[in-house]
Parts: sequence; structure tokens; C-alpha cells
Amino acid sequence: MTRPILAIVLTGALLLGACQPKAQPTVPAPAPKPAAPASPAFVIGTLADSDYSGIQGCMTVFSRAGSQPDNNLFVEDAVDTDAKGLMKIDGTMIGVKLASQTHTSKGGLRLFRSADGKLSVAENYITGTAHEDTDSVEMSGTLTVTWNGTSQAIKVDGGTAC
Repeated sequence: MTRPILAIVLTGALLLGACQPKAQPTVPAPAPKPAAPASPAFVIGTLADSDYSGIQGCMTVFSRAGSQPDNNLFVEDAVDTDAKGLMKIDGTMIGVKLASQTHTSKGGLRLFRSADGKLSVAENYITGTAHEDTDSVEMSGTLTVTWNGTSQAIKVDGGTAC
């Protein structure tokens, strides 16, 4: 008699196990999406030729590295003393003056500041190929633009032409 009872108990246990909901496979939580890059605190605009007011003679012009022609971000008059430059910040044209400079045959650093001190442009450049036929020199480097205490570093290409 114990055998039939044992068979009934085992059958019941098997039936109960079969009726239990199956464990759901664990699905890993989706990976968090990377945060969108923060928008810059200020926008550096491109300059039109008509924006070059007050810049005469030899000029140094820089654009974002790899950008299309005529996307100039900074222009300056490429002189060693009393140099002037122009940049457009948040749609407003702002003039800067050369505050300091160091240079070698391979490159240099020129620091420009606005009269009110809100804008500074550090032009850290490497001198590239010289073109005697057009009296120009290719340059590349970084512009570090600081506006009201917030900075952006931009890889640039450009050069000086006379």
C-alpha cells in the first residue's frame, strides 16, 4: 500500500511542478544612452569678407580644421605690434588687440583680448608650407576662445597672406 501512495505523491509533485509558471529569463537592463554633448555656452560665428573692417595688409585667417572654404572664425592683421583681430560671438562682432606673443620658425602663440576683457583668443599655431608665389604661409593649430570665463578649444587650419 505504500507504493500506490508514493506513486500518487510523486505524480502530484510532478503535476504541481508542471503547473508552476516558468521562470522568465533575466533580460539585462538596456545600457544607458550616452548623454548628448552639452551645447557650448557661446557660439563662435563665421566671418564674411565684409566683416574684416579695420583689418588691412597682411592677414592671418583661421577656420575649423577640415571645414569648407569661407568658414573663417578668426581674422587678425598679422603684424607684430598693435595687431587687431575680429571674432563673432553669439552673432556680435567683437574686436580684440594683441596682448602678447611668442614665436619661433616652427610656430608660436599669440594672445588677443577685447578692451572689456570679456573675450580672449589664444592662437597657438604651427607654421606650415610657405608659398612665395602668393606671399602666403599655411598654418594649423588651436584657437582657445574664452568668453565671460568659459573656454572652447578649436582645432583650426588657415594661414597668413599678404
